[in-house]
Amino acid sequence: MTPTALLIAGIAQVCLAPVLIVGRHSIADWLADTVPPLDVTWFRVRGGLYLLLGGIAGAISGAVFIVAGTASLLSA
Repeated sequence: MTPTALLIAGIAQVCLAPVLIVGRHSIADWLADTVPPLDVTWFRVRGGLYLLLGGIAGAISGAVFIVAGTASLLSA
């Protein structure tokens, strides 16, 4: 990946992570109601947890991408 691509991916991940973290219950409810084969009770509980963990992991990996991209740009 080029340093610019790392920066863009990192910024996108860091910006989208709070959306997943804050809106996890709404997103899980919407998915449970929209996708017919999902077990609604299971997905409302665990889906929110998985979205929270995904948001946190996305924020961390986005920050790592930003640091790696910036370090590559500064060393070049």
